[in-house]
Amino acid sequence: MLSFRDVRVVRGDRTVLRVDSLDLPPGLSVLAGPNGAGKSTLLLAVAGLVDLEGGTVSLDGAVLHDGTAPAPLAGRRRTALLFQEPYLMSGTVRAAVEIGLKLRKVPAVERRQRVQRVLERLDISHLAGKRTTKLSGGERRKVALAQALVLDTEVLLLDEVTVNLDEESVHTVIDLLKKRVEDGRRVVLLATHDAHLATMLHASVYRVDKGRMVPQPCEQVRGEAVKQERA
Repeated sequence: MLSFRDVRVVRGDRTVLRVDSLDLPPGLSVLAGPNGAGKSTLLLAVAGLVDLEGGTVSLDGAVLHDGTAPAPLAGRRRTALLFQEPYLMSGTVRAAVEIGLKLRKVPAVERRQRVQRVLERLDISHLAGKRTTKLSGGERRKVALAQALVLDTEVLLLDEVTVNLDEESVHTVIDLLKKRVEDGRRVVLLATHDAHLATMLHASVYRVDKGRMVPQPCEQVRGEAVKQERA
């Protein structure tokens, strides 16, 4: 269970995020809302990468973040975040995906196996030796997702995960995320403008508006998805 209690993020004299009390169970949850609503800030708060004016973010009762960023390493290593504008280190795709495992001192043989598995699942194993500077926008997005997935964390945070992906790749990602939560122990939280994505994932949906988060009825999500398809 990913829990928020009295969480506040302040920038200048403005509160950009306030979550009084929220519990997200294992499974898939989607954050919906306009630009600037606070979706990305909420993901950063879970990842321990933004200062909290107050409150706590916890996982199964253990505090992940309750103060100044970056949060303690032990908490941050229980999460993985795909940024909306992902940064990839210079070098090969394989090296970029492997770097997080190296920092965690995972043995070399296990690193190679885990990297190969995630590249295959995302259908990008053919890119393993390609330089990250030579990737297309969609390829960069999938490599960044591989970086997050390979860490095999309890909480996976995704900001606009399907941007720049073709339809086939979107379905690959959807299938992968559904399988990730099948064991009933992991939390996957996505921020997206794509209402249709939420319906395809059969995810719980939360509307973020002016830094506040409230449940969004499934009927409204389906209605927004239909509008997107007709546009």
